[in-house]
Amino acid sequence: MVLLFVFYQICHQSITKRHMASLISGSLLFWILLTPVYELGGAGNPDPTQGMAAVGLVSLFLLLIWRRMVLKGERYEKHHIFG
Repeated sequence: MVLLFVFYQICHQSITKRHMASLISGSLLFWILLTPVYELGGAGNPDPTQGMAAVGLVSLFLLLIWRRMVLKGERYEKHHIFG
């Protein structure tokens, strides 16, 4: 249901770059924030979980850089993506 909602919002005619970046960032941020929880709570899991927090930090850093690049100059653009 959530993926259907995100897909519908991305395909909407009046979506802006800020809306699209927020939808994608929010979808990924949930999983990034779970990485330290998975690393610390992985005692019962036979798979190795060392380094998950580091991967989460790197992913968060790259996500913030990507968001800044997408929204660069967005303040001056007033048109929509699909129009």
